[in-house]
Amino acid sequence: MFALNNSQMGTYTKDEGTKLNTLLEKTFDTEKGFLKATLNEYEEVLGDKDLAPTTSIILNKQKNIILSNLKTVKVLADVD
Repeated sequence: MFALNNSQMGTYTKDEGTKLNTLLEKTFDTEKGFLKATLNEYEEVLGDKDLAPTTSIILNKQKNIILSNLKTVKVLADVD
């Protein structure tokens, strides 16, 4: 993400700011949806009783990274 300084922000109208905020909210919602769908896929694969232990370890590590990213996206989306 990027930050704008005060002089750059001053050039935006209220309407433009609203449009940018709406776009950011949609982006965060999309990211959350993607991460949740990915977690569901991981859960399904990890539920396989025939999964090799080493594969399970690797997938669980990856799943935990995705969970961390999802928490970050949720925090960023809640910032006003």
